[in-house]
Amino acid sequence: MATCATVTPAATVLHGDAYDLLPSLAPQSIDLLITSPPYWGHRTYEQDHNWNIFQDWLATGADKTDVPGYEWYRRNGGALGLEPLPDW
Repeated sequence: MATCATVTPAATVLHGDAYDLLPSLAPQSIDLLITSPPYWGHRTYEQDHNWNIFQDWLATGADKTDVPGYEWYRRNGGALGLEPLPDW
């Protein structure tokens, strides 16, 4: 979910997941974008991460060489940057 942190005549600052925000933005409306990438092991973005998420994915009948999309991770307790590496 996105929250509007600041609105002034010169700028609007949005705070949220880019996955949620991008569809609501008008084309050619961005002059500056600042992100905080999920640096593995350097930031704790989610405390409630499902560490068994890859086993949950396999339980759906998926092949272990297939990787679920980000939306599936979000719906099932995963966090961007904490996706497990498939056991290839």
